Amino acid sequence: MQLKGNLHTHTKRSDGNLEYGSVLELYESRGYDFLAVTDHYIYNPSFKYKNMTVISGVEYHTGKTVQEGIWHIVALGMTKDPRLTNIPDLPSLETIIGSIRKCGATVNLAHPAWSLERVSEIIKARNLGIDCTEMYNSVSGIPFNNRGCSDRIIDALAVEGWYVPILGVDDAHFYSGDECRTFTVVDAPNRSEEAILKAIREGKSYASQGPEFSIEIDRDKVYVECTPVERICFNTDTPYACDRVHIASNMTEAVYEIKPNDTYVRIDMVDKDGNFAWSRALPIKS
Repeated sequence: MQLKGNLHTHTKRSDGNLEYGSVLELYESRGYDFLAVTDHYIYNPSFKYKNMTVISGVEYHTGKTVQEGIWHIVALGMTKDPRLTNIPDLPSLETIIGSIRKCGATVNLAHPAWSLERVSEIIKARNLGIDCTEMYNSVSGIPFNNRGCSDRIIDALAVEGWYVPILGVDDAHFYSGDECRTFTVVDAPNRSEEAILKAIREGKSYASQGPEFSIEIDRDKVYVECTPVERICFNTDTPYACDRVHIASNMTEAVYEIKPNDTYVRIDMVDKDGNFAWSRALPIKS
């Protein structure tokens, strides 16, 4: 079952411009299968809203400068409120992740490119229990900011051997174009919160703004089938490959020949309207 959802967004309960109920109605009316409302330091439990699964969510943050490290952590699927507070001081990253994992959270590292996270520090933080990260974050991109895409960070993590599961999220605050823009597609057996989050932890998800696709890897080739796009790119850790980029109108498939030094492949594509889609980095077994 291919399910579409957004796992990072905000309401007037913290710093969003829409009321909580209006946000639920907006995403449900656009055909979303699941949604997590992740207001800052405000626990939102899971429940069913019409045809949409509302997944428990909260966003926590710590760190005041890029130099010391700014971390935004989205807790998904907690069974109870860990009652963390940012008053009078911000909790440490260790406290945040430790506390939310005790409450059953799937741990999402939010917008690492926007936060200018260093790969070496992300790798250290992995040991605390990070399950996934955001490939694209709408409000971190144009026209609101200019660091929406974390593809280079995800590639660098793959070089280190971590093929981290990915999300596509809105992180909507303004609701002036940052809403219903980037979403996560999950391959799950049903619409339950448990099934959706388990699929994400297992890497059975991709990020998109419109294009849909599937990937097959055999011994020496990578195959992609997709809805019509104008460009398909096969990103690997071989610095140059003549068949990495495919450009044509209304492409629905492409093939990449695996190079001797490739250890992973990550696919991204864009359609005629400028909508992107991204896979996670997938290991290539030699």
